[in-house]
Amino acid sequence: MLTGSCFFDFGVESHRFHELVERAISEHVSLMLTWRAFAERIGDGLDPDARLLAAHEVIRDRQKQRRFRQAVFVMVHRHGDAPSDPVTLRAAIKIAGMDGDVVEEAIERDGVRLLDTVREAADDAGVDGLPAVVGGGPAVTVRLTPAATNGNARPRLDLIEKVAADDGIWSLQKP
Repeated sequence: MLTGSCFFDFGVESHRFHELVERAISEHVSLMLTWRAFAERIGDGLDPDARLLAAHEVIRDRQKQRRFRQAVFVMVHRHGDAPSDPVTLRAAIKIAGMDGDVVEEAIERDGVRLLDTVREAADDAGVDGLPAVVGGGPAVTVRLTPAATNGNARPRLDLIEKVAADDGIWSLQKP
């Protein structure tokens, strides 16, 4: 069972990992991942892309977070919507079953602080790429090809879990 934290953004690599995890869930694989939205620090405010990540963090309900993540990944990577478009944010909030005004207010109030907290946790864990899984050992940056979601997801997640738990393996790569 893959456990720990997954630090992510809404980029293509995180999208592939999210698809693998969603496939595993559909296969009834037991997972205990806490998804943490990671954004680089840029000044005092939030750029439009970081607002999506901040929204994920202000949504406290895990099922609503999951629906929000799924909605953003689909809109951005399948439909080609811009992550910086406020309509993308509002649509994902609505799909998650949340009130847009309430979430926007929480982003303004708590977004920068929450993203700073995630960034500090990622730094403490040694995250140096996204998505990254942090379990019982060092952070593991996960790079997948589009083929990763073909076939059974369990063996791939089992491998990621084993690498995450093994302090002796820091990187596995194929050219």
